[in-house]
Amino acid sequence: MSRLLQKANEPMVSCAPGGHSLKARQGMALPHNQTFHSDLFWERIENMPSYQIHRMKDSHRQQFRWAPHTSGITIVKLKDYEPGSKAEGASPYAVWLALRETELALQVGDLVETDAGELRILKYIGFEEARWYVAEPVVPAALQPDSPVEVT
Repeated sequence: MSRLLQKANEPMVSCAPGGHSLKARQGMALPHNQTFHSDLFWERIENMPSYQIHRMKDSHRQQFRWAPHTSGITIVKLKDYEPGSKAEGASPYAVWLALRETELALQVGDLVETDAGELRILKYIGFEEARWYVAEPVVPAALQPDSPVEVT
């Protein structure tokens, strides 16, 4: 299994199958099976999506853990999260699996965000869709009509 991790200010670390990093595989003539399936495998590994991990602050984690489960999209606030590391994997579940035995393991309430901005939140039942909270713009009272205006 391929696993790529990056802490806040460190370069991304890569461990591809066979113990060779992907950069080493691209720059050196490393032995690999020249079958059609092997080429698809290496192409998939080299083009894996990258996920930014957002860690829920401890002060909010207990409240989240004890809240009843809700289905559907979860609305989350940026102020409740701290930026975490970056990781690459075939899916959020692959990232969870790669990190689960490390000190960087994902916990309930943590978010993973794709480069495209898609958010997934880790709940007890797995990953579910999430969105950042966006406050509605406040319309000044001067612009709000008190009553309909008649036009003659």
